[in-house]
Amino acid sequence: MPRQLISSRIGSAPLFVLGVLCFCLTQPTPAGATQDIKGYKANGPAREQLYELPALCQRDNRGSSWWRCTLSPQCAAMANLTPAQKNTLIPQYNQALFGISMGPASVRRASMLKPGLVALIMNYYYAPYTARYVEISIGPTNTSDWANILNQKNSAGKYPMVVSDDLFWLSPAMLMQSIGHEIVHLIQYQRTYSMNVAKIDAACSAFRELEASTWESGNTDMNYSRKNSNFFSCLMAAEQDAATAMLRCREWGVRKAIMNVREIDQLRPGAMRALERWLQEDAWTKTHWLPSNPGWKAYAPGPKPGNCPL
Repeated sequence: MPRQLISSRIGSAPLFVLGVLCFCLTQPTPAGATQDIKGYKANGPAREQLYELPALCQRDNRGSSWWRCTLSPQCAAMANLTPAQKNTLIPQYNQALFGISMGPASVRRASMLKPGLVALIMNYYYAPYTARYVEISIGPTNTSDWANILNQKNSAGKYPMVVSDDLFWLSPAMLMQSIGHEIVHLIQYQRTYSMNVAKIDAACSAFRELEASTWESGNTDMNYSRKNSNFFSCLMAAEQDAATAMLRCREWGVRKAIMNVREIDQLRPGAMRALERWLQEDAWTKTHWLPSNPGWKAYAPGPKPGNCPL
């Protein structure tokens, strides 16, 4: 999901964490909201508190050397792990974001663990599309997205996948859902076609983003992993709103791409036939999109939805 949509609801990148804090400190936590970060003091469970964002748990560490923040999956989709997986994922998340703090003794957070954390999330939730397919790095994505996977293998035969450091300071569910969005793209890159898509590449990209955003918005009709992991119901309300808004943007983007192909076809006939053939071959469009859009050839985009980074 592009940064602009989520940051317009809960902050302002690049001063993202500050924006999140400003938003959340002024918003009451709704009853029954998914809460994943547990912060607690050592004087008993009566002092335990739950937080939706890592930064809020860290904020409450006010002069107490015994305060500790830890991932505590409360949502069923996030908790769908074996005991051994929990015993590995939770400590890695904690140390990557917070460091280790047990009383006065502490170890600084280890940001070099973040690629490993992304790998664990892939391995535990999205198998068979595990980390063996990608080369993970943390840093600028050079796009408007929180994460980005390139459709070109590197010299090691892996797809480069860049994850923004800011993503780790959204809710844990958002981190997992954003990685899942890239998993959808990884699956798309495995598909083969009986045609050259160069002349309709922009339209294919628009459909691929629509597919990934359809999944990210909570649609689980098409399974992408053995567990069929989807964390939309675990997201904060603002994150859910952003995912829904992005889906509308992607729908508009597809309609605009169709119009562009139609205009190209008027100058160089064959583009619309190529797009129709691709739609009939692609695993998602032929099964899920085409049956619901029989009149697609005449689509016009209409007004662009607000806040779309397209």
